[in-house]
Amino acid sequence: MAYRKYTAKKIKSELALELKQVELFADAELPTIEPSSRLIENLKIGRKMALTTEKAVCEHLISPILTEIQLRNKGIILFSGEQLNVDKSRNLNGEIDFLFTQTTNFLEIESPILCITEAKIGLINKGIPQAAAQMYGVRLFNEKEGKPTPITYGAVTDGQTWRFLKLEQQILYTDLEIIHLDNLPLLLGTLQWIIDFNAKNKM
Repeated sequence: MAYRKYTAKKIKSELALELKQVELFADAELPTIEPSSRLIENLKIGRKMALTTEKAVCEHLISPILTEIQLRNKGIILFSGEQLNVDKSRNLNGEIDFLFTQTTNFLEIESPILCITEAKIGLINKGIPQAAAQMYGVRLFNEKEGKPTPITYGAVTDGQTWRFLKLEQQILYTDLEIIHLDNLPLLLGTLQWIIDFNAKNKM
């Protein structure tokens, strides 16, 4: 997949992105959201599974969390494993693990607002270049559709840990803080904050 071809060197040279590590939500009032009993039970079961592959982690840990966010928000659709082909000449094409869209259209991608990239277990920083390329692709997609998103959010996760990213102009901001699955209320609150941010700033 073309997005996967990106490395830290390539996102600097080919996408002209500058990388900065910051406290991404330092000025935000992140809510904490208590998980539903359904999510707690699903994760409890999931943690008992053989989480030795990315597919297993996706099914048992990541998907239940993201589904919880979709169920909390009308007008938000979660796509999984869909192609987002924006510019093949620049390797901005291929599959995105998870993508939230600000639409009720579940047949095709419209107005993507948040992409989540699954990394290999214990190697979430290795997934940052791929996530950056996908976020760049999301921005170009929205520009082409006449719905520009000056700020694009993303996340990289191995199921147990989550690191959030923000693309603004030509700077990719990486959050200094890693959110662990054990802090589920903060994780859900951060995802919800991003959804709310996009709703407030909908073009």
